[in-house]
Amino acid sequence: MNRAPVPPTTSLATTGAPVWLRVGTLFAGDDAGVLRDAHCVYDSAGILHAGREAPPRHLLRHGQTAPDVHLPAHTLLPGLIEAHAHLFLEGGQENPGLRAAGLKHPDAELLARARARLGRLLRLGITAVRYAGDRNAVGLALQRDYRAAGRGAMPYVDSPGAAIHHQGRYGSFMGRPIEEHASLEACVAARATAGAHRIKLLATGIINFDRGAVTTKPQLSAAELTGAVTAARGLGKQTMIHCSGHDGVANCLAARVDTIEHGFFIDEGQLARLRDLDIAWVPTFAPVQFQADHAAALGWSDAVRD
Repeated sequence: MNRAPVPPTTSLATTGAPVWLRVGTLFAGDDAGVLRDAHCVYDSAGILHAGREAPPRHLLRHGQTAPDVHLPAHTLLPGLIEAHAHLFLEGGQENPGLRAAGLKHPDAELLARARARLGRLLRLGITAVRYAGDRNAVGLALQRDYRAAGRGAMPYVDSPGAAIHHQGRYGSFMGRPIEEHASLEACVAARATAGAHRIKLLATGIINFDRGAVTTKPQLSAAELTGAVTAARGLGKQTMIHCSGHDGVANCLAARVDTIEHGFFIDEGQLARLRDLDIAWVPTFAPVQFQADHAAALGWSDAVRD
């Protein structure tokens, strides 16, 4: 039986020399669409060539006349982006007690586990991670790792540092409260000084699965969000807003935030306004689906599961 060639398990570009691949199918992510029997040349800095035509000689190693790897049964596509991740969390853990215990590891242990998860993501073809915040500076450390000279193979990472929330409201496991600072604007400035790539704010709580709704009032008003957005943009930072429920989304629209994360229970009219205002929506279906798939283990009631 003929078997397709097995791709190498380690990068061929670690020396900085270009690598030439020939693949059965190539999706370059542009107007060219899907290409058959295509070529790609890359090095440690990026993609040098992608298309049906064989690469020009000046992009190849001296004397190279054939691809380094020919994979006629494989598809090559641009690296995937994880748009919302908390790599310090034990996201795949079904046991609620162990999930809670995972938050109590020392900061160094949380960082070590997050680095291991990054390695697994890279092997899955995920080449960039938009980190969504933690209070232990794990994301900021991963961001520094990526920017460091001589770093090894890892996905691109950027981080907002600690999320911003009101004292006593949702978010203490991944954020620090506004009340640690003289004002919300001062809190935003402190995050930027700490190295935040963008500013993460918690505008609402989370879904009450028993009720099938967000049942608490938004924790950040439209005026507060507007002030935070203005402060962030004054520092050259985008805002990413944890938000679900109609009222919370309405506040985000009024403040013209940059992105709404989660956005459960958003309605069609609000979606149209997101489009018109060029606000990005980052839905996060996977965590809720995970809970639905493991409802009994995670303690969901029979009524919710039905």
